[in-house]
Amino acid sequence: MTLHYLTLGQMTRGLIVFFYGMTGTGKSTVARFIAERYGAEWIRSDELRKQIQGIKRTEHHLEDFGKGIYSAEMTEMTYDKMIRLARDAISRGKVCCLDASFGLASQRARVLKLAKDTGVPY
Repeated sequence: MTLHYLTLGQMTRGLIVFFYGMTGTGKSTVARFIAERYGAEWIRSDELRKQIQGIKRTEHHLEDFGKGIYSAEMTEMTYDKMIRLARDAISRGKVCCLDASFGLASQRARVLKLAKDTGVPY
């Protein structure tokens, strides 16, 4: 349904395109395509996580699962920022592509709540 809005040009307000799942499954590849094709704002957890920690985008960090920049606390900080950026994009009538694992149901529920609160499709 989301692509229906995009392809038929029926956008009159913001839209959330929500990519989640296991790492390495192609979420970012598809999100990048949608962002480039439709002028959407691509909001990436990988990039924001590094930005929050003051790490260069191009720098690679190997950390154990759940440690360092991948700790539960850092993940929540990252998702908080993603939701804020998405809310801002929606307020400007933009399509936003949220690109993250969102491994917990509670994390995915935050995106659904954002859509409900702002009245935009997802």
